[in-house]
Parts: sequence; structure tokens; C-alpha cells
Amino acid sequence: MEPRQTSHQPIKVYESTKEQVRLMAAVSSLNQAEIVESAVNEYLERHAEEFALGLKRAREALFRGKHDAIAYLLDENVDDVRRVAGSAPAEPR
Repeated sequence: MEPRQTSHQPIKVYESTKEQVRLMAAVSSLNQAEIVESAVNEYLERHAEEFALGLKRAREALFRGKHDAIAYLLDENVDDVRRVAGSAPAEPR
């Protein structure tokens, strides 16, 4: 198997997590990158339905238009996004 290239870009983890990864690598036949990859893959497998639902919701928001997509990304109400963007009538005072 061809050696895999690792990124030298840091990912932000708690110091306690980093220490656990270091310890796991020290006592196993895996390196830190392999441990993190394995953990991420396992998490994705266990939460596949959750991710699929999130992707479905994101896709639906994109198909509805830019205001819906922005509302989805900001976790805001689409009517509020339209109002701020000037695409909805102002509310009566």
C-alpha cells in the first residue's frame, strides 16, 4: 500500500484529547494521524443518519434560494434574513 500523506495544518482539539491521542499512539501500532482518522471514520459511521439528514436539509435550503440557504447556514429564520436583506416588507411599528 502506498504511504498516505499527512497534513501539517493543525486541527484544534482540547489538550486532554491531544494527550489521549499521544498516549494511544505510544501504546499501539498506530500513529496519531491513524488514530484520529479511525475515530473520525467510526464517528461518521455511527452518525450516518444524522449527517444524511443534515445534508438533505442543506440541499433543500439551497434549492429554495439564497435567503433560505443563508438562513440555514446562520440557523436563523428565513423571514428575518429576507427582512435584513431588504427583500421583505418592513414590519409595522
